[in-house]
Amino acid sequence: MKIIHLANTGFLLKNTSQDKTILIDAVNTGKVYPFTSLPEPTLKDMIAGKHPFECIDLILFTHHHKDHFDAESTLKILESHPESAVFSTSKTYEILVDHSSCTSELKKRIYFGEVPLKKTLSFNINGISFYGTSLLHSGDQYKDVQNYCYTLDIDGDTIFHCGDAHHSVENYKNCGVAELNISIALLDFPYITLSSGRRVIQECIKPQKIHLMHLPLASEDKFEWLKAVEKSIEKFSDELPEIIL
Repeated sequence: MKIIHLANTGFLLKNTSQDKTILIDAVNTGKVYPFTSLPEPTLKDMIAGKHPFECIDLILFTHHHKDHFDAESTLKILESHPESAVFSTSKTYEILVDHSSCTSELKKRIYFGEVPLKKTLSFNINGISFYGTSLLHSGDQYKDVQNYCYTLDIDGDTIFHCGDAHHSVENYKNCGVAELNISIALLDFPYITLSSGRRVIQECIKPQKIHLMHLPLASEDKFEWLKAVEKSIEKFSDELPEIIL
């Protein structure tokens, strides 16, 4: 198994036993300060199929916000990788298929699923099985934004990606995630800096390890979120699982 952080909430997951490569929220190429965007050289490597992007089997997006998703770049990757498919919310799907660069052939490899709020459903796209969980997006101004969390089995480890799911027990309660036996959780940093997020980790996700994401650039961190993360790791190390930055 390989987990490679690419930008913001973007990751490459490599299932070595099945030789499958999955991208989650990994194609965000616009300026999204204070957060990180996919570097232009990395996008070029994706399109060219250079290591580790020789084969891209599945591209998942948790939602359509530009710090997680860019339609034009995604379509370029689909064009150059005929083995690839995309799955996301209906809104992300609409943006992709309505884009001027989306051909009829590309549309055949773009999918969406309708997951009711606070429910978990199973999917299989391109021979890759995964769960999609629909949870409220953080922030009242985004309450109408569909946000899908994804859970995948990668070489015996169960990987969970929260997207921008709001960090409250009320959001996660009875959604099905607690029953998925999460090994590694890819979580936005407020899950450890806020008490509500730590409750979600302890009561709902219960992972063995955490990869933190959605961290700001150090040069743009005017709210000192990085310092808050460091303090939380030090202060709450006894009640949190292993944390990877």
